[in-house]
Amino acid sequence: ACDVLGRIELEAGELDSALTTFRAATAITPGCLVRLQQAGSVAFMCGQPGEALELLERTVSFGVRSKLFDAWTLLLIALLRFDAGEQRPLAAATERLARMAARHQNPERLRRQWICAKALQRLLAGDTTTAWALAQDMIGDPLSPTLETATAFACLALLSRFPVDKLPEDDAARLAEPLARRFGISRAAVITLTAYARRRPGLVD
Repeated sequence: ACDVLGRIELEAGELDSALTTFRAATAITPGCLVRLQQAGSVAFMCGQPGEALELLERTVSFGVRSKLFDAWTLLLIALLRFDAGEQRPLAAATERLARMAARHQNPERLRRQWICAKALQRLLAGDTTTAWALAQDMIGDPLSPTLETATAFACLALLSRFPVDKLPEDDAARLAEPLARRFGISRAAVITLTAYARRRPGLVD
């Protein structure tokens, strides 16, 4: 019942309610990878970094080789480690994404997530030029059928972390606007896209 209710709340764009629901679900089954990942993802979107990291790291501790493990968990951890300025844990998450992409039969989504994590590493090192090149490589053609909603979320999360003085709003918008037009097709989608871009108010506008 919690899983169904949580999905309904997410589809309605009610992130705070969905987080409450998924918290309850993880309390009932604290070892469930799917529920931990759902709760961690929603906590991230709700701006609860401490809670998100705790839930997502618990997921990793249960094993990244599980068929239920979603690599998105590693990218969210990479974003959180970047926000905390933690180079080594960020590098560890990036390396795990690289290994997953190398052994996956259809690695395009994972390749893009790995590129996003690499861009975060370069940003943390102060190399905005390389980070920007990686961001553009991650998106490629915004109309490509291989470009998934999750990649749009990742791109907005990445762009929102560039220093404003290093990436002007016009350049950020050039990547973000095609994604927003393509994937912002419902109220819930717009709320989710906004949640990933929240660190940069100009990008949200």
